Amino acid sequence: VLLKKIKEEKEKMIKEKKIRKDKFLPPIKEEEIPFELPSGWDFVRIIDVCYKITDGTHHTPRYVEEGVPFLSIKDIDFGKISYNSCRHITSNEHKELIKRCKPEKNDLLFCRIGTLGRCALIRDDREFSIFVSLGLIKFFTNFIYKDYFEQLMNSPIMYKQYLEIKAGGLHTNKLNLTDMPKLIIPIPPLNEQKRIVEKIDQLMKLCDELKIKVKENQKN
Repeated sequence: VLLKKIKEEKEKMIKEKKIRKDKFLPPIKEEEIPFELPSGWDFVRIIDVCYKITDGTHHTPRYVEEGVPFLSIKDIDFGKISYNSCRHITSNEHKELIKRCKPEKNDLLFCRIGTLGRCALIRDDREFSIFVSLGLIKFFTNFIYKDYFEQLMNSPIMYKQYLEIKAGGLHTNKLNLTDMPKLIIPIPPLNEQKRIVEKIDQLMKLCDELKIKVKENQKN
């Protein structure tokens, strides 16, 4: 039902010319399925739940001391976006860049050159532009819980696929935008997505508490 609603929403956006029609991708083959899913879940290609996968500008902009933040891979670290050491560009250049690639709240950034796959959800309305080393995914947040999607894209099952599709030599790995739509992801019902994130948060909190106890014991 969830996937049907996403398909209907995407077809509506295509009809209204808000997005382009996806390029045809073959159905998922049985040998591509990594494990059995619970009832009510399904494997889909990532493009089935997204309406845009793009990257930042391919041209180095003119940097200024103060202006609009301009982010690259060094400003992304597993779930976090840092503006502390980013470069800046003029407001006029930013307005030109966002005509093609406009990062917005609840979009997902991913590192596509160098350290592959690190992802971070945009959690505020701060305006910024991105360099080619970063990719941007716009997905249907009405049907895909944003925190589940972020956790999923940072998970081992996705890193395995990043390594399989990466291009480049020994020193410069990259994720091509043409390969990203092919990635296969598990989608549970919306309520289950939220429960998964809640469980992850509980476990991470427990891990933090254990780290504190270990440090205290080492001091004693």
